[in-house]
Amino acid sequence: MRKVVAGILALFSISFADSLTVNKSGFSTYTQINEFILPEGESVVGPIKLLPLAKVESLVITPTDSTVSVVGYVFEPSRSNWIENIVGKTISIEGEGRVISGTVISVKDGYITIDTKRGLIITTLPTFPSRLSSSLNWQDLMSPKITVRLKSLKPQNASVKISYPLEGFSWQVSYVGNVMKDKVLIQEFYTIKNETSLNLKDVELYIKDRDMTVKLFNKTFIEPYTSKVVKYREMEGSLSGKVIKIPEKYNLNNTTINLYKDNIFLGTFKVINNTVNLP
Repeated sequence: MRKVVAGILALFSISFADSLTVNKSGFSTYTQINEFILPEGESVVGPIKLLPLAKVESLVITPTDSTVSVVGYVFEPSRSNWIENIVGKTISIEGEGRVISGTVISVKDGYITIDTKRGLIITTLPTFPSRLSSSLNWQDLMSPKITVRLKSLKPQNASVKISYPLEGFSWQVSYVGNVMKDKVLIQEFYTIKNETSLNLKDVELYIKDRDMTVKLFNKTFIEPYTSKVVKYREMEGSLSGKVIKIPEKYNLNNTTINLYKDNIFLGTFKVINNTVNLP
């Protein structure tokens, strides 16, 4: 017998570790995993919050169990005007000796309609010295949402992966070498740039360059407008006179290395034919 269950199923969803796969430039990929308690047949789950900068027109929804399939989904994009995004959110307006708290029903022509415990209240949008506030942070206020219709062949707990592109993230690699008596110790660093206002917590972090994907963290934080520098590996080259030889296996040819000796910066040198010539 076919069953259709309302979006209240979202109340039973469990969020697992999300992941971010960063490309050198352009779009990166964010994947979030949600688990739902599904009955047999069709059910509607949601609304599910995505990150504010999500390109919702290009998302992919993938159940992790073969007995669950996606019938379709509806998405509600976030709006650039924050006032439009407070519709459906709980807010407080303070001013003129009173406080109005409730859920925003509509904002139109300079007026705001709020569903409060005392009923509907229509008032003007707040201006100084009035104040509008919400317990929600920026990401919650500006998040687009999707509602998904799923079909399950049996009652079960099912996980769904939701992947979508994000702009504003990139990475670059750098090398720092320390010249010793007869060798050079080289450290490889990845710098992940977040040029957005997104604050990501407890995410698996990957970088991708063509066919190469490198996992840097199982769980990490990426704060807004920051660069996260991660040491990935250490390598060793040999020093003979003023010539540094770097083994081919490290694949550093045509890269540049910042070299130090006795904590004194020597300069930036290019690796040519796996060799660096010191001045």
